[in-house]
Formats: sequence, C-alpha cells, structure tokens
Amino acid sequence: MKTNLKIQRFTLSTVLLLLSVMFSFAQTETSTPVDSIIEIGLENPNVECNINITGEVSHLTCFGSKDGCINITVTNGTAPIEYWWCEETTSEDICNLKAGSYHVTVTDGNGCQALKTFFVTQPKQILINATVNNVSCNSINDGSIIVSITNGVAPLSYKWSNGETTKDLTNIGAGKYTLTVTDAKGCNVSKAFTITQSPAFTVDQEITNASCNSASNASINLTINSGVAPINFAWSNGAATEDISNIPAGNYLVTISDATGCIVEKSFSITQPEAISIEGTVKNVSCNAGTDGSIFTSITNAVEPITYSWNNGAITSALSAAVAGQYSILATDANGCTAQQTFEISQPAIIQISAITGEAACATVNNGYVDITVIGGNMPYNFNWSNASVSEDLYGIGAGEYTVTVIDQLGCTAVKTATVAQTEAIAIVLTSPLVIGDYNTSCNIDGDGSIEIEIAGGVAPYSIAWSNGVVNQETIENLKAGTYSVLVTDKNGCSATASITLTKPVNCNCTPVIPVPTKTCANCNLVIDGKNWANIPSGAVACITNNYNSGINMTNATLVICGTANISSINFNGANRIIVLGTLNIPSFSINSNTIVIENYGRINVQNWSGMGGKIYNYSTIYFNNGLNINPEGTLENNADVFITGALNVNGKFVNNGYMSVTQPSHVNSGCSFINNCSIDFVDVIINSNLVFKNNGSFTAATTRFNNTVGSFGPGSYIETINLYYTDVVLTNASTQGCNLISVSGITEINHGTLNGTITICDQNGIEKLDALVLKNGASLDCNSCNYEGEVAFKAYTANDINITIEENSALELIVAPAPASANEDVTVTFNSNSFNLFITNTLAQKVYSSVNNSSVVTIEAGTLNTGLNIVKVIDNKTGLSFETTLIIK
Repeated sequence: MKTNLKIQRFTLSTVLLLLSVMFSFAQTETSTPVDSIIEIGLENPNVECNINITGEVSHLTCFGSKDGCINITVTNGTAPIEYWWCEETTSEDICNLKAGSYHVTVTDGNGCQALKTFFVTQPKQILINATVNNVSCNSINDGSIIVSITNGVAPLSYKWSNGETTKDLTNIGAGKYTLTVTDAKGCNVSKAFTITQSPAFTVDQEITNASCNSASNASINLTINSGVAPINFAWSNGAATEDISNIPAGNYLVTISDATGCIVEKSFSITQPEAISIEGTVKNVSCNAGTDGSIFTSITNAVEPITYSWNNGAITSALSAAVAGQYSILATDANGCTAQQTFEISQPAIIQISAITGEAACATVNNGYVDITVIGGNMPYNFNWSNASVSEDLYGIGAGEYTVTVIDQLGCTAVKTATVAQTEAIAIVLTSPLVIGDYNTSCNIDGDGSIEIEIAGGVAPYSIAWSNGVVNQETIENLKAGTYSVLVTDKNGCSATASITLTKPVNCNCTPVIPVPTKTCANCNLVIDGKNWANIPSGAVACITNNYNSGINMTNATLVICGTANISSINFNGANRIIVLGTLNIPSFSINSNTIVIENYGRINVQNWSGMGGKIYNYSTIYFNNGLNINPEGTLENNADVFITGALNVNGKFVNNGYMSVTQPSHVNSGCSFINNCSIDFVDVIINSNLVFKNNGSFTAATTRFNNTVGSFGPGSYIETINLYYTDVVLTNASTQGCNLISVSGITEINHGTLNGTITICDQNGIEKLDALVLKNGASLDCNSCNYEGEVAFKAYTANDINITIEENSALELIVAPAPASANEDVTVTFNSNSFNLFITNTLAQKVYSSVNNSSVVTIEAGTLNTGLNIVKVIDNKTGLSFETTLIIK
C-alpha cells in the first residue's frame, strides 16, 4: 500500500506525529510490509515538491541475523539530494540490518522533503525442543537427549558439543551438552542441555597395614557417606562386609552398590615391612659323630632387640659345639615379627673298617693274618695296630686279638678289633682210676696208679711225652702218688700240656683208731651245772650236762663234759681224768703231773697252755691259741686235728696219727720222742740230736734243719721244705723208691751226712733234682746212690742271699745265639765269667743239658736239645748269681 500525503506546512512536532501514526501501521513478522511515502511540501507555495522514493529491500537470511539491506532510488527531486535515516546514517543505502522498519527522509535542493518507510523481514526462528533423560547413577553413561526441530529449511544438520552429529544423543554421562542445528540456508541455532546424576558415593577409608611381612593382621575400615540403603559390598577376596580385617598385604578391590543399583568400585593397597632375613655361616663337624660344628647367623630387616630360639633349646644367635644334623632358628624382633631358617651341619662319612682274618696254625706258629678294608673318612689313612705295626694289613701273626686305629687326613679315627683264630687247640683230658676209696694209688710202695690220655683238636698224628720219661703211650702205669704232666705235639708242631695229680691216703701209716670213751654222762654220780667253784671229791664221776661258768677243784676224780664248760681254772690233786664229749673253753691250763689224763672226743679251746706234764689223747679237735710246750714227762697223742697258734716245743713224747698245723717255728729237742705217722704243716722246724725221730708220714716246712739227727724214714714218707739244712745226720730209709726230701727252692745244704739206704731230693713236681746238688770232692751227681760224708758238699744261693755291688751284677751278661736256632745248627752260649754252671731244661723242668765251664763260651749242637722251647740257666760260681733266657729250637 502506498500512501501519498501532501503537507504544505509542518513543524517538527507535526512530523513526529505523522511518524507515530505511520509506525502504528508496522507489520508483524508474518505480514507483508507496506511502503509508505509522505511528501512534505514547503511553505513556499511556489515550489512544487514531488519527490518519489523507491527502494529494493534485501530481507534477513536467518532469524535474528543482521544481513538485511535497503537500496533506494529517488526521482523527481532537485539535486542535491540529502538522505537521513532514523538510524542516523546519511547514506543513500543501508545494510547489515536486522529485522524491523527503517525510515528515510530525503531532502532535495529545493528543500522539498519526502519520507519513506521500508520493512526488513526475517524467516521464522528454528526451534529446538528435547526430551532429556538424566543418568541413572553417578558416573554412569546411560543418559540421553531426544530432539525435535521446528522451522528451518530442510535439510537440517546437527552438531553436538561432544562431537556427535546425530540428531539425538544416547548413552551419555552427566554433563552439559550443546546442540547446534543448521538448515539448508545455513541458519543455525544452538541450545544447551544438562544431563544430571545423583550424588556420587563418598567412601572414606582407614587402612591398617600388616605389622610383619607375611602377617595377616591388616584391615580396611570403610565409611560410606551417600547412596541409598541398603548398600552391598563385594570385595575381591570374597568378603561381603563393609570392612575387612586379618588380611595379608596386597591389593584389594571393593564394589559398592546401593538400592538403586548404583555401583562404585574402589581399590586399596595393603603394605607390609620387608621380611626378616636370616643368613648363616655353617662350619661342619670335622669327624663323624664329632661335636665341633657351629652356625653363626646374621639378621637383617629386624627391629632390635631380637630374641632367638633354636630347636635344640639354644637361645643365642650362634650355635657352637654342635653335632651333625638339622638346626632351625626362630628370630623374633621387637615388633613381634618372626623369621625362621633351617641350617644343616654335615659330617664326613663314618670311617668303616672291615676285616678278613686267616687262622694261625697254633699258638707257637705265626702264620695268621688280618686284611682290612677302609671306606669313609678322608684319605689318606694312617694305621696304628695294637702290636705296634703301622701297615694297613698284618701278616705272619699268631692267634689273638688285634686292634687297629685308623686315622684319616682330618685326624678322625675309627677302631676295629679282629680276632685271629687258630686251628682248634689241642685238648687233653687226663683220667686216673680210683684204686682205693677216693684215692688213685694205694699204699703199694712200687706204685699201682695209672693215667689215660684222650686227645682232641690239633692235627693228628700226635707225639706224647710224659713227665716221667715215657713217650708216645696213651696209658702209663705203675705210678706212685704225685703230679704228672704230659706234652702233646701235633703234626703242625703245635703243642699242649696237661697235668694230673694222683692221690693216696694221707699216709699209709696214718691209721688212727678212735676208742670208746672210758666214761660218759650216763656214768655220772654228780652234776655240777650252775655251781660256783665246784669241788669234785675222790672217786666221783662228775658231769657238766649244760653250761658251766666257774672254777673246779678235783681230787682223784673224773670229770665228763657233755655240754659247754667255760672253766676259769682247774686245781688237780692226785690222779684225775677229764673226758670231753662237748666243748671245753679254758683261759689257762697247766698239767704238771703225768697222773692227769685228758681224753678229747669233742672240742677244746685253750687260750694259754703253760706246760704239759700229763697225757692228752685227742680224737677230735683241739685249739692251742698260744703255743704248746710238751714237758719231758708229758705225752701228746693226736689222732684227729690239732691247731697250734704259736710254737710247738717237744721235750717229751709226741705221736701224730692225724693232722697238725703250727704257725711259729718249732723245736724237736734232745731226749724226746718224735713220731709222725700222718701229716704236719710247720713254718720252720729244727730237729736236734739224741732223740727218737721217725717220719712215717709227711710234713711241710719253709725251713727244715736236721742237727745231729738220728732217725728213719718210713715207706712212702717225705719231708717237703723250701730251705733244707742237713748236718751230721744219720738216717735210715726203709723206702726203695720215692722222694724223701722235697726241696722246692732256696737253699739246700748238706754237711757230713751218713745214709743207710737212699735219700732222694726232688722238686715240687716230684721230679728228681739232678741239678740241685753240686757236690765237692768229685761226688757223683747220681743222687739215688749218694752217701753224703765229709766236708760241705753243696750250697746254692739266691741273689738275695749274697751281698754284691751293682757294678759286679751289671758286668755279667748271658747271650745265646742264634735264637731261634734250627736243629742242624750249633748254638753258642756266651757268659762273661770263667767259672759257671750251665743248665738247659724243657718246659717240664726236665734237664736236657748241663755242664761245668771254665770258659766264657760254650758250643752245643742244637739237635741234642728239646724241639720247641728250652730254658737256659747259668749260675756264676763266684757270686752265686743266676741268669735265665729262652731258646727255641725249630
């Protein structure tokens, strides 16, 4: 619509009013704009104003843009033309306009004015509408924005602030999202949307780390500050509680979910101190089963102080003096943290010794051996044998035990004992039949005993050598009582000896007759039991039937002791008789008259016996505890046992038909009678002259002296003594065989002896001592026919009987060579003395060689000596010293 108004006159207020009216016609956005022109004339009526304003409007491209333009054209105006826009611009055309109305006033040169209004329009605004879906849980990407677009020129394009170019957004998290929509004309519009979320779980934690390495005492305590109850927990170690405790070091993840299904995960790390470390230096034991092992430890990563505990009870950091084995140490530091370590102390292998032995043929043949094998320990080995050998094996040894100590390189030892056996030893059994009673011989002087031998072991055949000279006989006969020995040698030269003693009655003349007591208690007419100092009158037969403890006076009476009598003393008057059937104890006893007779069938104990002038007939046992003196008028006839503690002095009559022992030197004095039919054991005895001496039995003594003795030896009788002194003796021997004087050892001295018959001196084995007599004046050594008369014939001394200096003794030396010797060799005996006697005997003390020498060297053919062991003895005639050595003849 075009409005043409002609105004002749106007003022500014009028113009403004007009403009106000004109603007009231302004169109809306959707209305078509109407250009209106108002012509304003001047008051000069002479001028006709007819200005025409036309224009081309460029509307907005997009809603709200500023790209509009108005390009006007003015006609019918007089130049110069002026333009004034309400926007206070004076240019003809205007641009960069936004939607709206624009008014222009044109004034020409005549002052004519024209007013024109133009309208700049815009398209409808692009509208963005959206449905916003917030996230379900904090930090969850399940939000969405669903968009709808109104207006705009298709096609439309979309660009989101997160880079997406889709119309809608899905699976997005909480946040602000801006959408820019651009249509085909390039018009765009942006709109921001906000995706919201519920508040996030707030989790606070309190962590307690493990106190020790590998300890399970850590904990995680949670505090949940948000979320919708109930809240659930799922830990990576399987726990379902809010807090976890007693856990070891490590990484832990917890998943927390609330009632809305919102989930949060959180991880934690539990730490621990470094593990306590135990290092050790082990010293192994030197020898198997040794105790010198040790372990020294070093502890790191521990807090002092540290305590130690070993499995053997030790509580120190180190072990010493330990045996081989496993040792465990537990170290505990100040925080209670522990560490354990095991060490092993080793030991060398035990030294083991095995032995193979070979038998010896016999005890005198050294052909056995011990062959050992050693394993274990540390080579090389040293060997120390009990026989002083240092070689590994032993050869050429005899039977016996041999012990070897093996020492290895470290000084460790092992001991082994091996036994070298020998061929079964020769076993000898000697038997002798009984001839009479329990005896092997009777009183037959010629001998009626016999011995049989049984041999086992060794290697047959055997050679048999009896001590009486018989060889190679298994039975020997016609033997007297005594000890016999035998030497058996087998095929290998092994030998064995045995001996047997043939017994005989104590003495062939020892035949005591025990009479019937002359009185018994049945004959008593007076009993004195319990009385004090009993008086036994003449003719009485008094009895002690039980106990008696006092003194007694006797006058021509008889006392019969049937019980026990402790008599303090006895006073005798006249002829009296005591018959002991029980026991008589008396402290002191003296019999001064031969009219007093004592018969003993029981037991008499006498403490002190001052003298015996009466008669004692013993048929049982008497003890004289302080010696016994037999007065010249006294008689002792023993038919049983008498024991004398002290000395025996015989001045009267002595007859022994039983056994007697005497403990101190005894004397058989002149004018007495000494008859021994049985057995007496003396210490020393001196038998003097002018007496009756008859020995029909046997007695022993350390020293026996015959001084001017005249007497006789009965058949089978003998005297066994150590030292024998024989001076001016005249003896008659009724025996034709046997040893009358048995000189065991020591001194044998014979001076001026006269013999009617033969006196034989033997050793303790009953072997005649051919070498025991060295007679002067050229007397024969055949002692079976010796008649000892004249000067001192023999005296042999022991080393203790002569006063000799050490220098003299050390100057004497006995050498025998070769030793051992073969039977076809000569043996040289060298003794640095120009006067000595040489004796060689076998193991049975039988002489095999003797000689008297004035030269220091004696040569002997070995074949003439005993095969096997020989005893070589020399006696120096100057000093009386004797020397012995041995010699083996192969």
